[in-house]
Amino acid sequence: MPNPHEMKKITKIQRGFTLIELLVVIAIIGILASMLLPVLAKARKKADQVKSASNIKQVRLAMTLWSDDMFEGSNPEYSRDYRNASFWMHKAIKYNDNESKVLLSPATWHRSRANGASWGNAKIAWNWHNANNPKFNNGKSLPGSYAFNGWQHPNMRGESHWQWSWLYQDTSEGQPDMAPMLADSIWVDAWPQENNAMPASWKGGRNSSMARVCVDRHNGRSLVAFNDGHVEAVELRNLWTLHWHKDWKTPATLPDPPLMN
Repeated sequence: MPNPHEMKKITKIQRGFTLIELLVVIAIIGILASMLLPVLAKARKKADQVKSASNIKQVRLAMTLWSDDMFEGSNPEYSRDYRNASFWMHKAIKYNDNESKVLLSPATWHRSRANGASWGNAKIAWNWHNANNPKFNNGKSLPGSYAFNGWQHPNMRGESHWQWSWLYQDTSEGQPDMAPMLADSIWVDAWPQENNAMPASWKGGRNSSMARVCVDRHNGRSLVAFNDGHVEAVELRNLWTLHWHKDWKTPATLPDPPLMN
């Protein structure tokens, strides 16, 4: 009978994963990723839209404060006196505790420029020449994502070719819930008209004022801040149904702008 103390030791053999098992695990991870990534991307776009809506609403509020302070409640006059920080985006920053980021949509990124003006598109912010004014953005160009509706300027400084009856004198005129004050845009301002051409692509275009604001930044929609204070993500084709000026007449056939793929 063998001595128990002399029993052979049992050696444990550790077996690794086989190639097939590894491939199965990788396949499962790939399937889960393919299911989660679209959900995460959708959630991120929704978060960007919420933040952008908050920013444009803050800019709209700044325009109201500017009007109340400087123009006794009427809409602000048109001025491109950027050397003295009199343009609308300067006031938007001033009435938002000098925070320039309020001009930017999280759906856009801005190119780093020392100074100078450049147009943007659906994914890139515009840059506004700042004349080396150190009060704003450290003297560099101001980047932004929104346009001020030019028909909200009741005083076009003697411009004889403008339709004066189309200009909003204050935010109570017409239908305030249909009158845009600000919108997503590839440039700083726009004077949309019913017969304006739509852009050639979802990025927006320079071929008309409406093309400037017809940009697909939010799943086929553009953010608009209205005279009554509310913000709405408007389908691109429905931009032609809004009352950009006081005498707006919606086209019988709405354009069908291209959307982002």
